[in-house]
Amino acid sequence: MILPQVYEPLFHLYVLHNEASDEQYWARIQRFNRQDDVTLMSYLGVNSKFWFLSDGGKLDSAESVRTIVSTIASFLRCFKIL
Repeated sequence: MILPQVYEPLFHLYVLHNEASDEQYWARIQRFNRQDDVTLMSYLGVNSKFWFLSDGGKLDSAESVRTIVSTIASFLRCFKIL
């Protein structure tokens, strides 16, 4: 087969070709990670009815996880057992 011999140089060329895009992506990820949860959800356009905030205005992670799991469970049979 020729593919195993070509794969490594081809992948290296792909990485070099997309290096600038990759740097931009990681710069955006780092900028997003510096934002607090509410600011990030607002920027991403998440509907405010999905913002589970505690009394202090911070995101209630436990409630968010419960909602996500129940949403997934309603669509996937394998989670209905849990």
